[in-house]
Amino acid sequence: MAARSSGSAVISFGLISVPVKLYIAASSEAFSFKRISPEGNITSQKVFDAVTNTEITIAECQKGYEYEKGNYLILQDEELKALEGAKSNTIELIEFVKDTNFNPLAVEKGYYLAPDKGAERPYRLLSSVLKKESQMAVGKYYARGRDHLVVMRPQDDALVMFQMYYANELRPFEYKFSSATEPTERELGLAKMLVANLASDAFDPSSFVDEYAARIREVVERKRAGEVFEVPKQLNAAPVMDLAALLEASLAAPPQPKAAPLPQPAPLEASAEPTEKKPSKKKKA
Repeated sequence: MAARSSGSAVISFGLISVPVKLYIAASSEAFSFKRISPEGNITSQKVFDAVTNTEITIAECQKGYEYEKGNYLILQDEELKALEGAKSNTIELIEFVKDTNFNPLAVEKGYYLAPDKGAERPYRLLSSVLKKESQMAVGKYYARGRDHLVVMRPQDDALVMFQMYYANELRPFEYKFSSATEPTERELGLAKMLVANLASDAFDPSSFVDEYAARIREVVERKRAGEVFEVPKQLNAAPVMDLAALLEASLAAPPQPKAAPLPQPAPLEASAEPTEKKPSKKKKA
């Protein structure tokens, strides 16, 4: 694979071992912003004792577990090190289940797994049997002293691995619906027609774009060119509670293309001088 590997591990099931490389399957391209002072400089953060307001260094900080409100138990680094598991960089497959038993809400992160040198045959064996039997593997991924719950599934000829949240980390849905909000037969019929009008054969992520990110890129480039951004006024639409009327209006509206043209940002007026400020580097003492 062209991307840089984020690590390596050995898949273990039965007496078979499959060395693999891990590649992060997705990463957010959300914009990140630095905190800049009024003078245009990058800011720094300091650590203070919350009670005495005394400044301390990161090296002086200890790890504390809050066992009750306001009371902390200090754990030393060597104590935490002793609690780490003995296994490392191992993916131990524990059981195989039907591929339908998969809760996407439980996924924490995803990886592509590629065979390491000399591991193509056992790798393809595992991928093929999972695909033919419509099964997924459940196991533990041991890394950096911790054990992570993982699910492994075939994707085409490859294997993908999902690091999962444990059951106690998932939050239940506890909202209670009122019987008065049950949809009517007319509303259900209109909703079915709307769903049919918007139906596609398959989900294609490439047909969607991050419109907010695109607008930020455009505004950044235009501000770099010396233009001024005018914040548009927000219009608050009155809520309409007649679901049937909304459904009928939706059915009457012309269909919108998936990859619709991005809305243009508010007009920018030319400025005499560019507004770009370059953060200055701190001088070494």
